[in-house]
Amino acid sequence: MTILLRIIAVCIGIATIYTAWWALWLWSSGRFAAVIATGLLGIFTLIGWTATLALGPFSTVQLWRFRLSGLWAATALVGFATVYYLLGAVLFRAPNAPLLPILLAGAVDLFFLGVLVSPQARAAGRAARPN
Repeated sequence: MTILLRIIAVCIGIATIYTAWWALWLWSSGRFAAVIATGLLGIFTLIGWTATLALGPFSTVQLWRFRLSGLWAATALVGFATVYYLLGAVLFRAPNAPLLPILLAGAVDLFFLGVLVSPQARAAGRAARPN
């Protein structure tokens, strides 16, 4: 279980760095307004970016240390990502957008979510409490 939690922590860390880079690139290139212009999908995207930038570093470090606070922060982030991708596949997908990458991202997030909410993950977090 500890290896899976560390893999998830690294994935969240990578996603946080990628999100920061992507948001800065969109902002500096003047394309940030295009995200907002996509409507509800753009709003959900901005909420996800904000949550990732706010909780990502914290959840990465705390989950790496097997702290319960990191487990809960990671669960919130991965839960939002799961809903985002699965709802995106059903409700917000452009007519020509490929479905497989969206479903694959949702499936990976769903697997991560299952690991994070498992009793074994909570036990790993409780076992790592400082004395």
